[in-house]
Amino acid sequence: MEVEGAITADSVNCQNAVIRVDADRGVGAGPEVQEICGTDESVIQPIVSKNNIVRIRFFTSPDKVNGLKGFNFTWTEVKVTRGEEFS
Repeated sequence: MEVEGAITADSVNCQNAVIRVDADRGVGAGPEVQEICGTDESVIQPIVSKNNIVRIRFFTSPDKVNGLKGFNFTWTEVKVTRGEEFS
């Protein structure tokens, strides 16, 4: 992932480009939207949808484009076994 900006354990600086991921779209959805930017993939937490719908939006400032490669999301089906629950 190469999107302008930076996310660290202490701060988020996604002023010129940001990927917003809303994994709880639809009925009963919560307000939580994860914002992602920068080049450090280790700070990105797994995103689990509770209802099989994820909305991904990319916002950028056209005058701030600096030639980075962008982003690529990969999804994997997760099967919850009996007794487990994602929160």
